[in-house]
Amino acid sequence: MDEIKIPKATARRLPLYYRYLIFLNDEGKEKVSSNELAEAVQVDSASIRRDFSYFGALGKRGYGYDVKNLLNFFKKILNQDTLTNVALVGVGNMGHALLNYNFKRTIISELVPLLTLILKLLAQLCQVCLFMT
Repeated sequence: MDEIKIPKATARRLPLYYRYLIFLNDEGKEKVSSNELAEAVQVDSASIRRDFSYFGALGKRGYGYDVKNLLNFFKKILNQDTLTNVALVGVGNMGHALLNYNFKRTIISELVPLLTLILKLLAQLCQVCLFMT
């Protein structure tokens, strides 16, 4: 994808649009207007249209924006289309908060328990390993 220069204010708003598009997609909504998006994310519709214009023609005048196409576009722009493994070390208050956080829904991530990660690393290091349980 070509590098696109956009204002910092626009870059700060992109995750807002993305999160609302996830919500719309989960609700089964097929299209969204800039006015509806503006009301939901509290940004005026002209700013939304200007923000989207930096990326080319994403919608059609009088029709709005296709939710799935826009969501896929923002997944790529925001690097949310790749899986990120997370190892959680120590499960204190912060650990419990992270475990209760719904990673799959908002960020494409996978919680990998530390023990599983260690076992995988050990398996790579030795051909035959005996693990006592």
